[in-house]
Amino acid sequence: QALPNGETVALWHMNEDTWTGRPGEVGDASGKGHHGQAYNGATTTEGWLGRAGSFKAASSRYVRVPYAAELNPAVTTVEAWVCWDGTGTEMRSPLTSRTSYPHAGWSIYVGDGPTWQVYWGTTNPAWGKGTSTISPEANCWQHIALCFNGAEGAEFYVNGELGLIMDT
Repeated sequence: QALPNGETVALWHMNEDTWTGRPGEVGDASGKGHHGQAYNGATTTEGWLGRAGSFKAASSRYVRVPYAAELNPAVTTVEAWVCWDGTGTEMRSPLTSRTSYPHAGWSIYVGDGPTWQVYWGTTNPAWGKGTSTISPEANCWQHIALCFNGAEGAEFYVNGELGLIMDT
């Protein structure tokens, strides 16, 4: 189980016994109080190392964490352990931090192919998009990480291997 350090802004283990949709039930282990709330039946199940969040794209299950400026620094790394079940025909996002309009923020998706895709907000009417050279593996735990370096760009990694470099 990951432990927070002085650089940790938020840390969700998603290992609670169950979620029922109550505010703050998805605990932030960083000690900074960025707790989340489960929606549309998202809950926990047996995972790789104990409990894990369980989401199904068809039911739009997700956890929402309220906006906080601290969660959106210009230079940051976001990461997760993800096990995609191999189903679905639409975009499935294990990590998202964005507004729809104006286009701001970022999203990581399992897209058709399947491929790992990263979208980011731009100043034009469309989202920027990049596709990783590393594909998601069905029913296999993968560690994904998106590293932003301000306005200079971003890098996307799968299991520590660089899969995408983006100019943002």
